[in-house]
Formats: sequence, C-alpha cells, structure tokens
Amino acid sequence: MATSDGRRGLPAWFGSRAHYVGAGGAVLGLVVSLADGLGALSAAVVGGLYAAGALATLVIAPPPPPPPPPPPPPPPPPPPHSAQLLREELATQRERLALARWPEPGAAQAELLLERLTERLPQDSAPAPTAAEELRELRELVDAATTALEQYERDRSWARLEPGDPAPEGRFAERLGSLLSRLAAPAGQPSA
Repeated sequence: MATSDGRRGLPAWFGSRAHYVGAGGAVLGLVVSLADGLGALSAAVVGGLYAAGALATLVIAPPPPPPPPPPPPPPPPPPPHSAQLLREELATQRERLALARWPEPGAAQAELLLERLTERLPQDSAPAPTAAEELRELRELVDAATTALEQYERDRSWARLEPGDPAPEGRFAERLGSLLSRLAAPAGQPSA
C-alpha cells in the first residue's frame, strides 16, 4: 500500500511505476533525437516523452487491490457469572492443588472445598433468575476460595523461609471452615 511506504515526496517518486515508464519514454526520445539529429529540440522530445509516459501510467494505472477483509470478531466472552466459567476455574484450582504437594490435612480440606463448590454449581436447566443469583453468590465463594488457596501457598512458602512463624495450616483451616459454613447455608441466606 502507498501509505505503508515510509518514503515520501521525491524519493517515493523515483521508486514509482510512473517514473520508470516516463524514464523509458525519455530514453526512447533520446534515441530518436540522436538518430534524427534534432539538436535543440531533443530536450523537448525527451521531456515530452517522459511526461507522456508518466501521465499515461498514472491515468491508465490499474486500480489498487481491494483491502483484505477484516478478521472476524472474536467470540464474545462468557458472562462473568456463567456456570461453565466457574467449572473451568474450579478445574484449574484442582489441577493446581494436585501439583502443589500440600500436607494431607490442608490438601484434603482444599479438595473438600472444591468438591462442595462444584456440587453447588447449578445445572443448565435451572431457571434463569434463580441461577443468576446463585451464580453471583458462587462467584464470590469461588473468588474467596481461590484467594484462600493462593494465600495458603504463599504462607507455606514463607513458613519455609521463616521457621519461627506460626504454622499456616491453622489460618488456612479457619478460612476453609468459614467458606464451608457459607456453602452449607441455604442459597440466598447469609451464614451465621
């Protein structure tokens, strides 16, 4: 495309097709004027043939190729409270848990929490208003569970570096207990 070429003005003209055709016409005019011995008119013949070739190229130039079609738009992202998105997020947390190699009490509690969250996800056939409200609550619980799991991982890392600190399992058990009690409460009712 002409707009993608960084050259402008005179340097761009010397690289154009019109210049090359005009220069070819000028060479032809020079050959004719030398062969005929036109003398002073040779400059006019060369200039005229250069201009005629350049103008003919500009006027008769083929149309520029059509621009490529725009890429198709990406598919819309799922709504932030969709059950499928929550399932994927819980599966990711389950994979992280399997790779983490936590001590048995913490790993078992985290697995129980993720299992309860997965069981709580509504089926696709649930009525829309009820499912939407429940998904909002579950989104908060999944976010809180993700935060608790990440915090426990960080606490375990720091506990290895600073052995004098209290064990992170106690705080993790408190967080999970709070989340499990929120899960045990009926949907739509806050836990006591």
